[in-house]
Amino acid sequence: MANLTSVVLVLLLSTQLLASNVIDIAGPLTASSFACLASAGYSCVIVKGNTLENSNSVMHPYVIQTLINVKTGGLPADIYMDLCRGVSSLTQVTDLISSITATNYKTIWVKVQTNNVAGCSWAGYSQADNCAFVTQAINAIIGHNKKSGVYSTYNAWQNLLGTNCHSIGLLNPAPKLWYGDYSSTGVLDQTQTFSDYQPFGGWTWPYIKKVSGPVHVSLCGYTGWHALVNQGWKQ
Repeated sequence: MANLTSVVLVLLLSTQLLASNVIDIAGPLTASSFACLASAGYSCVIVKGNTLENSNSVMHPYVIQTLINVKTGGLPADIYMDLCRGVSSLTQVTDLISSITATNYKTIWVKVQTNNVAGCSWAGYSQADNCAFVTQAINAIIGHNKKSGVYSTYNAWQNLLGTNCHSIGLLNPAPKLWYGDYSSTGVLDQTQTFSDYQPFGGWTWPYIKKVSGPVHVSLCGYTGWHALVNQGWKQ
């Protein structure tokens, strides 16, 4: 079964709240499954673009076909990617983009979080170098005329990139921010509000908040996450 996460989005339109849904997926699904999700009100699919292994970033085995199936099923798609710290971020972004049909997705989300993959860990690099590394990745995405986004948490950002890395959220065009808010004991804040957001990285306001997961999603029978989104970023 596909490794699927659901992102429940709340769109802010004037004083009205409108519900929308996004699926975050790391495994294969058929076009009919995506058509089912589209009929159920889901509005976008975020597909895992790569995997980290053997000191390298390699294209995820299902990404190309999954993007085709998403499009055939009638939904727009984004891609998310993990970064291997031991490989040039420019190379990783360029390799991913050059391998995938540009019209099959809109935004590339870069995850800034720790990993324990040999040769890909962030350990041993300075915060300033890590900030430059992520900046290079975002600029590479922008340079390929694709929209960019970042997933991280306040603590992960401070630990990996530092308090002085506040220029990424100010890039032009600015990447969107998807964040999670974890307590010191690792408990995820599940309130559907951005009031807990602590600014970091140059972002004054987030685009998505991860508020729970994994949880069971009854629609089309998959398992997933919940999150919030500000409509000001929704296109």
